[in-house]
Amino acid sequence: MAYYSGLVCIAPYMNVYYKRLNISERQIGILAALSPWVNASSGAAWAAFADYTRWHKPLLILTSVLALMSRISTAFVSTFAMVCLVALLSETFTAPVSILSDIAIMSAAKTDGHYGEQRMFASAGWGIFSALSGYLVSKYSIYTAFQLYFALAAFAIIPVCFLKFHAKPHFQQVSSSALPANKCTTCLLH
Repeated sequence: MAYYSGLVCIAPYMNVYYKRLNISERQIGILAALSPWVNASSGAAWAAFADYTRWHKPLLILTSVLALMSRISTAFVSTFAMVCLVALLSETFTAPVSILSDIAIMSAAKTDGHYGEQRMFASAGWGIFSALSGYLVSKYSIYTAFQLYFALAAFAIIPVCFLKFHAKPHFQQVSSSALPANKCTTCLLH
């Protein structure tokens, strides 16, 4: 809950912050277009690496800290090149946090409903803090978003240290002969 609460305090205001740094709208658009591509590819890469090494918990802690540090570093850079570098690094480290957190929740969940109950807290945090952060940013300044994010994301690292990941065996290659013979399955394998 604290991680998503922190994220909603800063994510909606990043383009506003970039505009405040006198970054052109075109450059902001480029950055906004690159971010999801970096996020998606790095999230998949981090998750694959975590699965391969079985270092889910250490990587979750590492990427949580690096995401926090890189996102906060955005407040201390001013040129487009540095903002772009720090923002894309931030996306690189932010992506695996939610993926690895979901893995921990899924491995601990006894039922699908239990997983849903746990994920509900992330949604509640996002909903509650979106209104609160909007109010505080408009009342004080854009830097309030950075302060809220820092406090909540740093707090979120504490329970991460106590998460338990249940070791799963590495994925094994499945031959097509081991699967039921139907045309749809065979079609997907070839």
